[in-house]
Amino acid sequence: MSIRAIAFFTILSLAGASFAQEPAPATESVPDSRLAAARELAQTMLIDSDLFEQAIESLSAETLPRMRARTNEMRVSPRARTAAAAFLDTMPAMITEEINLVLPQAVDEAALEIREIFSEAELREITIFMRDPLTQQFMVRTMLSGGAINPTEAELQRVLAFAETPAGAAYAARGGDMNAAFQRALSNAGTRIEPRIMRRTMEGLCAALANECPAEIRALLAPV
Repeated sequence: MSIRAIAFFTILSLAGASFAQEPAPATESVPDSRLAAARELAQTMLIDSDLFEQAIESLSAETLPRMRARTNEMRVSPRARTAAAAFLDTMPAMITEEINLVLPQAVDEAALEIREIFSEAELREITIFMRDPLTQQFMVRTMLSGGAINPTEAELQRVLAFAETPAGAAYAARGGDMNAAFQRALSNAGTRIEPRIMRRTMEGLCAALANECPAEIRALLAPV
């Protein structure tokens, strides 16, 4: 999921060719207010938007039917099959819960990196841009399509207008570094939650199947 969650961070690269590269700000003696601005931007991107909720809905629509099909192939009673299907319906909420547990740490990790990439003023202006409804709308559609989407005229004009500002020019020059910071933070978060999601999935499925839970799943859940 993290690859698709990253896709929308590339939308401003459309304007990148219009600006010359400029040196990154000095990294020594970074004020606390700059870290706060970086954290505000990271929170805007990772928590305050509904990008993850929509991503989970999209991915669930793709994966749950396949999981149900595999459940239907299991040699279990109709009762167990119905219980397993009911458990699968709870998985989007479970995944959302797990993601929400790790996002604050992802915000902190990303903020520590992106504070070194932009000035405090640039961070605050980029945050304002990312909170714009047109920007949010474009980001959601870009992410859900895997990046293969054309902006509406209004969305394109909003991006181009921002690209003409000092903060937009800074993003065009160094936005790739920020994108990479978000990707690392999300990758770390995915690594942390993957074992928990896998275990909760097996536990939930086994509980639904009750005494019909396959031996191989029980073996995986057994204490080491």
